[in-house]
Amino acid sequence: MPLHPDGSDQIYADAMLMGAAAAWAISIVFVRSHRFTATAHALAPWQMLVASALLFPLAIFVEGSPPAIGASAAASLAYVGPIATAFAYWAVVEVGRHLQLISRSQARKERHHE
Repeated sequence: MPLHPDGSDQIYADAMLMGAAAAWAISIVFVRSHRFTATAHALAPWQMLVASALLFPLAIFVEGSPPAIGASAAASLAYVGPIATAFAYWAVVEVGRHLQLISRSQARKERHHE
């Protein structure tokens, strides 16, 4: 579905989607090849801080100053930002780190049953 009914900004939406997919692929490769000295749970606040520092000025430049928000929107941001995002980041990194080990153990298990 196009961003606009006339489809004028569809190429930008497609480019953003491809950029996000590329960033996700790079993240997966990095997580699998990196030797972590800290847990993903401990690193999540730093990841969010760096991302916020980089994206906030870009958002202000592209979108303009943010509109005033009410108490329910502020509560939603307080939950989605540090709690839900940090948990999702932690879960994805931990699964990505251990998925290869699970796959290996399943392959070994199947070879022993032959």
